[in-house]
Amino acid sequence: MWEYHSEGMIYDDAEHTYTMEGRKLSGVTTMLQNCGIINNRFYTEAGAENGKRRHYLCELYDKDNLNWETIGEADYPYLEGWIKAREEMKIEIQGIEVGAYHPLLFYAGRVDRLVLIDGKPYIIDIKTGAINKATELQLILYGMMFTYNGERAGLKTIYLQKNGRYKPREVNYEDERFAMSVIRVEQFKNR
Repeated sequence: MWEYHSEGMIYDDAEHTYTMEGRKLSGVTTMLQNCGIINNRFYTEAGAENGKRRHYLCELYDKDNLNWETIGEADYPYLEGWIKAREEMKIEIQGIEVGAYHPLLFYAGRVDRLVLIDGKPYIIDIKTGAINKATELQLILYGMMFTYNGERAGLKTIYLQKNGRYKPREVNYEDERFAMSVIRVEQFKNR
């Protein structure tokens, strides 16, 4: 069983902010940006919108609520990659877009998927862009908020590609000290 803290947390999707009992919680992505780990040098509004749309199509597919007639030609290969990943890796969805906060370190985030793969728990982050090292810290920070039967979950990024394929990447906790540094820098900036 997945264990995490979410009671009382409010997520504002438009502002991408988290609060709990009136206290603002730093979001994982925001912390990584504030520390300069996420590089927005190649960021474009169009690219961000494409990623959000493709991500949402995967969510609708996982919820069995996808209208196949609405999928654009450019988006279909990414969805195809996700479908292949689910089938070939035997991914069993346990949670979709699950929000949580860390009760001691006071940060929050939303994981794309909580899953079982061959009976083992994993937190999955779905990406449609280029492979990015910041994703490793992002997943570690998420992993610090979730456990499965009292144990840490595995961490994977699934990179969906425009050719209908996918690349899974395993992330381990060996860089947890760097993730803790991100939290500490954010706490310093906010005091």
